[in-house]
Amino acid sequence: MTRRDAIVVGGGVIGLAIAWRAAQAQLSVALVDDDPGKGASWAAAGMLAPVTEAHYGEQSLLALNLDSAHRYPSFVEELEAATGMTVGYRPSGTLVVAADDDDTAAIDELFRFQRELGVPVQRLRRRECRALEPLLAPRIRSGMVTEVDHQVDSRRLVDALLAAGEREGVTVHRRRATALRLDGNRAVGVTLSDGDVVEAATVVLAGSGRSRVRSCACAHRPRRRCWRARCGASCTARLCTWCPGPTGRSSLGRPSRSAGSTRR
Repeated sequence: MTRRDAIVVGGGVIGLAIAWRAAQAQLSVALVDDDPGKGASWAAAGMLAPVTEAHYGEQSLLALNLDSAHRYPSFVEELEAATGMTVGYRPSGTLVVAADDDDTAAIDELFRFQRELGVPVQRLRRRECRALEPLLAPRIRSGMVTEVDHQVDSRRLVDALLAAGEREGVTVHRRRATALRLDGNRAVGVTLSDGDVVEAATVVLAGSGRSRVRSCACAHRPRRRCWRARCGASCTARLCTWCPGPTGRSSLGRPSRSAGSTRR
């Protein structure tokens, strides 16, 4: 049995970032994940999209996300300086395009919502969209652009966060957490897949879908399908997202859907 100040279960971008920051604060930290950085964060397109993914009723969340986006460049700068690694951060903005009448109506609605909130967005005609991205099909109807939404290479990001955490002394247990250890109604540790036990004053479940630990059986768990290919196109539409990568590998994704508490 080992004891730490904090245990983070889940080695995606959130868990890795929490572990790194906690270690920077002089806490002894254990990260539990059988393959850190190779789950959902590895498959993600790396969209930093507080504007184009905002929805009605999420004004408070939008404010938080905009503040996060404002802080992101300094976060990237610190991480790259700490590791000597690049994470493919691209502050190039995001173009949303309409392929048909339904897309146009959806973008019109999103544009009005964003303008009401004072978010910097610009409506574009077909020709203006194709001037920004010449590889767009001639049949697109119109679009909307925002300079606020950016992109990061998610695979490089998790690699850098893992390296940064280990340099700060984070102990990485490359095994699955199979159970929470409880003291009354308080989590005080986890049991690992090999039977080892790690205890801590604080246990953080940061995307525990890859483990057998469940924080809540009814937790909402959005899921987004994502494919990767090598080409240069760059656009976002109502039913799909195309994100260019810095190495020529692009990501094609579908909108997220609720998957309940199940995992694959």
